[in-house]
Amino acid sequence: MNRVGAMSVACLVVVVMCLVGLAGLSYGYYTLLRIAVFLIGAASVIVLQERGFRVWLLVPIGAAILYNPLIRISLPREAWEVINVGTAVVAAVGAVVMRKPCSKVVATDTDAIS
Repeated sequence: MNRVGAMSVACLVVVVMCLVGLAGLSYGYYTLLRIAVFLIGAASVIVLQERGFRVWLLVPIGAAILYNPLIRISLPREAWEVINVGTAVVAAVGAVVMRKPCSKVVATDTDAIS
């Protein structure tokens, strides 16, 4: 599996984890969720940058900041439920977007000659 395929699967993992988080589980699960979304969001930034999807960069950066496990953002449980659903939707769309053909233009040797 290539890097793009792995990131698409990772995004789907985020979808499942966010939706499972709606069940009202223990505090430890939400810590794991924060770590997973933070790491996958940071890795998504790298893959999206490499593939030329610059507009999409703000989404995983925002998710990484919001779910940061070190500097926590405290919100009521109801707010986190809405955020988890939104994150699941955006991650599902992100999994599809990452599989699209790359828009990045790579210069070739013939470009330098002309």
